[in-house]
Amino acid sequence: MLMSPLILPVFITFAATSPGEEAPLNVTTPTISLNIALADLILHLGYATLAIALVMRFHKIELNDVIGLRNGNLARIIPLSIVTGILVVPLAFGISMLVQIAMKALEITPDPQQLVQEIKNVSEKSNNSALAGFIILATLRAPIVEEILFRGLLFPSIKSAGHPFLAYGITAVLFGAIHGTMLHFFSLTILALMLSWQYDKTGNLLSPIITHVVFNTVNLLIMLEIIPLHRLFPLMQ
Repeated sequence: MLMSPLILPVFITFAATSPGEEAPLNVTTPTISLNIALADLILHLGYATLAIALVMRFHKIELNDVIGLRNGNLARIIPLSIVTGILVVPLAFGISMLVQIAMKALEITPDPQQLVQEIKNVSEKSNNSALAGFIILATLRAPIVEEILFRGLLFPSIKSAGHPFLAYGITAVLFGAIHGTMLHFFSLTILALMLSWQYDKTGNLLSPIITHVVFNTVNLLIMLEIIPLHRLFPLMQ
C-alpha cells in the first residue's frame, strides 16, 4: 500500500495523456496539470477504497471500525481539528528552519519537495490549469488518501498487534520519508505523530483528515504568498 506514491504516477501519466499524445519516457513523477491531478485523485481514492475493502474482508470488520465517522462529538472534533491544522503550521516552519540552519552548517544543500518547487514555478508563470492541479493534489488527494492509508489502516493494524508505540513511530517515520525531502522530514514526522494521536483519541478519521487538509491549505497559501508567513522566516525562502 505504501508503495503507491511511487507506482501510481506511472499509471497516472498514461491515464491523463491525451489520445495520440505520447507519454514522456523515464517518468517517475508526472508534470502536474489539471488532467494529471484529476487522474491522480481518482486512482488514489480508488486504491484507498480497495485497500479498505481488503482489510475489512480479511479482518471481518465494519466500515466504522476503520473510518469511525460515528465516533466522538463532531461539533467538537471539527473546530478543534481546524484550529490544530492552523496552529501546527508555524511549529512545522520553525522545525524546518532549524533543520535548514543545521544543514547549511554541515554544508548540505536543502532538497525542497518537487511539488513545492513546481508550485512556485507555476505561480510565477500563471499556469491556471497546473495551479488547479496542485490545489487538488495538496488539499484533497493527499490528506484523504494518506490519512486512510496511514491512520485508518496502518496505525490500527500495528496497534492491534500489541505494539502501540511502534504504531506511532512507524507511521510517523514512513509519513515523513515518503515526502522525499530531508528539509521537511522532521516537521512532517511531528505532524504525523499529532495526526495519529488525534485518530487514537477520537477514533474518528475525520479529525486527522480535517487537520491535514487545513495544514496543507495554509501551507499552499503561504507558498503562493497569499499568506506572507515566509517574511517571518526568511531562511525558508
